[in-house]
Amino acid sequence: MILFDTSKETLGKIEFFASILEWLEFKIHYISRVSSDELAKGRLLIIGGKRYDRYSSDEIEIIVKHVQAGHRLLVLTDSDSVPFFDSINKILREAGIYPIPTKIRENERLEFATKNINKNHKVTIGVNELVFRNAGRFILAQKKAYPIDVLVRSEKIQQPPNAIISCVARMGNGRIMAISTWEILTLDLLSESDNALFLISSIYWLLDKSPPQDLLQRIERLLVRY
Repeated sequence: MILFDTSKETLGKIEFFASILEWLEFKIHYISRVSSDELAKGRLLIIGGKRYDRYSSDEIEIIVKHVQAGHRLLVLTDSDSVPFFDSINKILREAGIYPIPTKIRENERLEFATKNINKNHKVTIGVNELVFRNAGRFILAQKKAYPIDVLVRSEKIQQPPNAIISCVARMGNGRIMAISTWEILTLDLLSESDNALFLISSIYWLLDKSPPQDLLQRIERLLVRY
């Protein structure tokens, strides 16, 4: 079971991604609240599109303990909300990941493509280019107990250059993956470059599952319909 937590205003914008996962035979559950009982329903929690939406201290503690116990967390931040208007940064910093609100631009445009991708990680095998919009950046405080791998950076022609856009970390017995914009989940960006492959490969990696050999073909067939 994959658990989703998002704001009401962005729910309709990410439902298409959830439907892709269902088409790939994953079960989806939108959580109604953050509680130990609710999080126990699935192994992976996806937090995306939480705009100006804070977690309480108790909720943060529950999520962190949930991951440390061996569960998985995929966080897609909202650059307009970080760091003052949400509490996702309080969760990520437990793994040494700090969201920064500085938005990455190319020729003053907030939508950009990058090929500055770590090709040595299972998540990014076959991923050659990614397109982002309204992406912030991360700075890392490497901790020996929680190693962090950078997956994606901005390019030299973008501002700021070589900025971290996505990374993965271990926290206790669990895993965290962070992406600096939730908008990559929207229909228009999912169909850009290798975005869909990147996201779906992330799900398989987080859940310790091997993707089907024809995953790329399945994704292409699905996106052609839209």
